[in-house]
Amino acid sequence: MVFELNNTSGSTTARLSIDNAFLDYDCEVLVCISPQCECNEVFLTFERPGEIHKVGFNIATRTLINRENIAVIDEFANRVFILLDEQDFRILESLYLSQKQKATENADFSKLIIKFPKQDIESNSIRIPYHEVLPFAKSFAVTLEGKRYLLEDHFCVKQQCQCRERDSTADYFIWTVVLAATIAGSVGQTGQVLSDCVVCS
Repeated sequence: MVFELNNTSGSTTARLSIDNAFLDYDCEVLVCISPQCECNEVFLTFERPGEIHKVGFNIATRTLINRENIAVIDEFANRVFILLDEQDFRILESLYLSQKQKATENADFSKLIIKFPKQDIESNSIRIPYHEVLPFAKSFAVTLEGKRYLLEDHFCVKQQCQCRERDSTADYFIWTVVLAATIAGSVGQTGQVLSDCVVCS
């Protein structure tokens, strides 16, 4: 194991076994701040007195990344990569997700460019899942009959739909809760899923 994540301070450190000695590094984490981008790339700066190294990882393909001014695949990067185990990749995934969630919370949504399936929306009144637009937004959960479930909300974005007038308190969106899966990730009992807007369909 290479990385250690301090949940209290939020800091990340790395300990490498090099030439029969342990070297400790402070790590600065950099992740793409787009709330919509699913690049799965994590960049870390490893630093100790007299040393600075920049290493990038793709946590989906579990490969090193070579990126100008951000990361380089050199001897140090390869040495780190060889030492990584399953727990290290889980830490990298956790860092990626937390940074993406923070970016989502702080995003200027007026500047987002979102591509909707316009024809299906206008012709079939389909609704758009919230996490399809913002994949890293924090999930909501409820407990039902002793089981915990994730909530997935679907929005009507059809132009001129009357649901804008019928529910102004919900910012003209109809919010449908779908009991999709348990928090643990196993498939749970699925509630009724309405694929189209109940007003404009």
